[in-house]
Amino acid sequence: MSLKILSSRLSWVSYKMPLRLVLVVPFVVQIFAVVGLTGYLSLRNGQKAVNDLANQLHTEVCDRIIGHLNSYLATPHLLNQILADAAVSRQLQTQSTPSELFLWQQLQSLNSLKNSDSDSVKILDSVNTIQLGTEQGEYLGAGFATDGSLVIKAADSSTNGDFHTYATDSQGNRTERSSVREDYDPRIRPWYERAVEVKQAVWSPIYVMFSNRMLGITISQAIEEQTGTLLGVVGTDVLLDKISQFLSSLKIGQTGQTFIIERSGLLVATSTQQQPFYFNDDEAQRLLATNSSDPLMRATAKYLTAEFADLSQINQPQQLKFLLDKKSYSNPGNYFLRVTPFQDGSGLDWLIVVVVPESDLMEQINKNTHNTILLCLGALGLATVLGVFTSRWITSPILRLSAASRAIASGELEQKVRVKGINELRVLGESFNQMAQQLRESFDELEERVEERTLALRLSEQKFALAFRASPNPIAITILADGRYIEVNDTFLEVTGYTKEEVIDHTSQELNIWVSPEDRSRMTQLLTENGEVHNQEFNFRLKSGEIRTGLLSAEIINLGGKQCLLSITNDITERKGVQEAFFESQRTLSTLMSNLPGMAYRGGSDENWTMQFVSEGCTELTGYSATDLIGNSLVSYEQLIHPEDKEFVRQEIETALAARQPFQLVYRIITITGEIKWVWEQGEGVFSFEDKLLALEGFITDITERKQAVEALAEKEQYLRLILDNIPQQVFWKDRNLVFLGCNKNWAQAAQVESPEAVVGKTDYDLLPSKEIAEEYRAKDLQIMETNQSEHFIARKEKPSEDGKKAWLDITKIPIHDSEGNVVGLLGVLEDITLRKEAEEALQAEKEKSERLLLNILPEAIVKRLKQDHWELGKSNGEALIAEQFDEVTIMFADIVGFTPLSARIAPKELVNLLNHIFSLFDQLAQKHGLEKIKTIGDAYMVAGGLPVPKDNHAEAIADMALDMQQAINQFQVETGEKFAIRIGINTGPVVAGVIGIKKFIYDLWGDTVNVASRMESQGEPGSIQVSATVYERLQDKYLLEERGAIAVKGKGTMTTYWLLGGIC
Repeated sequence: MSLKILSSRLSWVSYKMPLRLVLVVPFVVQIFAVVGLTGYLSLRNGQKAVNDLANQLHTEVCDRIIGHLNSYLATPHLLNQILADAAVSRQLQTQSTPSELFLWQQLQSLNSLKNSDSDSVKILDSVNTIQLGTEQGEYLGAGFATDGSLVIKAADSSTNGDFHTYATDSQGNRTERSSVREDYDPRIRPWYERAVEVKQAVWSPIYVMFSNRMLGITISQAIEEQTGTLLGVVGTDVLLDKISQFLSSLKIGQTGQTFIIERSGLLVATSTQQQPFYFNDDEAQRLLATNSSDPLMRATAKYLTAEFADLSQINQPQQLKFLLDKKSYSNPGNYFLRVTPFQDGSGLDWLIVVVVPESDLMEQINKNTHNTILLCLGALGLATVLGVFTSRWITSPILRLSAASRAIASGELEQKVRVKGINELRVLGESFNQMAQQLRESFDELEERVEERTLALRLSEQKFALAFRASPNPIAITILADGRYIEVNDTFLEVTGYTKEEVIDHTSQELNIWVSPEDRSRMTQLLTENGEVHNQEFNFRLKSGEIRTGLLSAEIINLGGKQCLLSITNDITERKGVQEAFFESQRTLSTLMSNLPGMAYRGGSDENWTMQFVSEGCTELTGYSATDLIGNSLVSYEQLIHPEDKEFVRQEIETALAARQPFQLVYRIITITGEIKWVWEQGEGVFSFEDKLLALEGFITDITERKQAVEALAEKEQYLRLILDNIPQQVFWKDRNLVFLGCNKNWAQAAQVESPEAVVGKTDYDLLPSKEIAEEYRAKDLQIMETNQSEHFIARKEKPSEDGKKAWLDITKIPIHDSEGNVVGLLGVLEDITLRKEAEEALQAEKEKSERLLLNILPEAIVKRLKQDHWELGKSNGEALIAEQFDEVTIMFADIVGFTPLSARIAPKELVNLLNHIFSLFDQLAQKHGLEKIKTIGDAYMVAGGLPVPKDNHAEAIADMALDMQQAINQFQVETGEKFAIRIGINTGPVVAGVIGIKKFIYDLWGDTVNVASRMESQGEPGSIQVSATVYERLQDKYLLEERGAIAVKGKGTMTTYWLLGGIC
């Protein structure tokens, strides 16, 4: 209809319009449209190019920043590893001048490279301080002062726990002390605590350094012994201002910026002059990017916060575009923004933000747009002139055709027109002659189009039928007059359980589908009034009898001249069940709250903790109704607290909220009748994601009867107190909540509490020196009560005794049970066993001395066997303590030739020293080759291989030692000037080894193998090594040996022996 109206209006306009104008206007409009479209596409392509360029620029800048950060933070990691290795090897430790020099040299090596122009060397500027903190609370470090000089930093017993900074000379030695900071303990520093917690290299939170007031961060790493004992933590302080310098050196368009923030929004570094921190009453505070004085940075940060709500959601690089108005920034317009996460394996989690104004990249595009507009205007003017000229040339022959056109319009189709000149007009004249024929052909074509439209209508009906069949909801079409079904879809049949034959030509009443006649009447009335029904809930019955709930939508339609009803049902039975379950849970919760033996509450975060909700138990507890307390309409709960307890309650709650911890309180309230009740309260704060306190929630119950029972027991406890105060042990006891209920005098004195009564109501947090120690004790006590298992252990006191010595305690902790066997508390018994511990340590020291002495007399394996036999050094029946048979060992005897004449001409003491020197060399060789020294007799030396622990290469080991002994003696002659020669004999065979006697016992060998070895030595030659045939059989393929021939051996007859000359290379 609208197309006909538009066509008629255009026809009317063209009817009134002159021909020349008709010719000129379309021509001009076409030219203008083409040129304008060309300019528009050019502008769009320019904008797309700008977007691509901005994305490329952002990516390049972010990649450069990430590369710089990786390089900048790599050096502290390497330095930290060097420090950790040095600390484990004890090369680095506190109160050590060599350790100070070691740290100074590490920084001096970096300092010597700072004058280089290389970017890789400039990265070394990141290091400010390297340090070591120990588990004893001592600290040693080296760093750069503000003027670039190197300083030594220490905090230990020599500085009385204060942090001293010393200037150094060119050799790294301390000179004058430049500054002092009192009470410095590295163990409570964040860099120390985080390293101990995660057990690996980790970054500390960012902080403002107190030495130079610059932003810094520390990479720290815990160091442990092989046993797992914590030695301390090493760390490297890194300055972050160098990152800002790098960011400011980047070229980002003309006015672009970049900055780095944490997930919390706090600034890390920026390319602007903005400092990432400020001072408030001389206290350094980190700066949020949203509070920056730089308007572009502030506006960008606020946009990010509004866009993502929580910056921790940014896990992938984000390319964004946003608009700044004049209220937000002096340079309004569109801005390109890229946010890139930066993380490493040591805890860093930053966001790199790069923002560039679109105007920086659109300047040339705007110039091109201006030129395009000028070209369009020029083209329009030229087209107008050409159009006027052309119209005058064309209109003359067209006017001649006007008469013929009117005749054709009146139905005179036989008109013939002859036109000369323009070819197109000539063709137009010929067209008039063919008009009648064309009209007939047009009529035929119109009929063909009607058939095509009819076919399209059939296709449309098929599509509707397809949608009708495929719908997931039941659909039905009924005759409006009598309600009989004429069509239903497959879903209707599947849901109701009927077949199509059972439904078609039947009504819903006949199928008993409506559960409630009232529902059907209500639907009929809505259809009558509105002509449609939309999402009306009703119950319907399936063929199986099951009742379901649905939402009905229906509309009156016309099909084939009949009014019908199209209805769609959405089955909501399951959703309805979920809603009912939710309402039931709400009802159950309401019932539980109403029957609680006390008052549950939720209070606001204002000064008076204004009640927002209280349970019905408030009436029994206070006498006031819930409406009296909610909103402080009649009285505030704070007014009910006993005046003497108000300050205590407020302080305890505020302390717990500051620590983000739950709280438990016992105090008094005054009810509406004036009655004083004791109550127990447990609660905690409710905080938002931004860590803002929203409310206070908790539960308060009456404990007056329990308090009265406690007072009744006080008299009985007095007699028990007399007993406890007169026993030598220290005794304390706690309730189930780890609140101290009492102790005896000995425990109070040891805990430095003025009296046993003063400990009642206190917790470990009140008595122990730190929160961490208190939580450790509480965790152990809770475990004892939960497992119902006693615990006994011996521990050293945290504080030494008055004389400065270590004190040891024998501690027993026992769960306390009530009459029904339930655990209701904890009993602790401590006994000072320092004297017993000192005696045990002295006994252990003497035992270790005895073991070392025995190891110097006997082989280690024999000592271990003696220890297993409980040091039995003799048996009454004369049986040897230890005796073993070895099938094959190698024995060597060595004798120093020329030593006896020497003993006659030098002093005895000098002689003994000389002999000790030689035998010490031999002992070292025996240890080197894994051999066992048996004994020395005068200037003779006996050693064995293959016992007491068997080894396969015993002969080779003896041969190597014999050759080494010759070289040692030759070298010894050169050093002392004395002439010595050594005669060595070696034999291999079986022996018996053992320990005999009960006094001055030794480990000795017996057997023919020993005798032959002794003969090999005594019948050898000075400077030579004589071996038996059994030795030759084992060594002939590995060593150089020469046959000596047959010799007479005492007690053995004739034997063939060999000379050992050396090893085969």
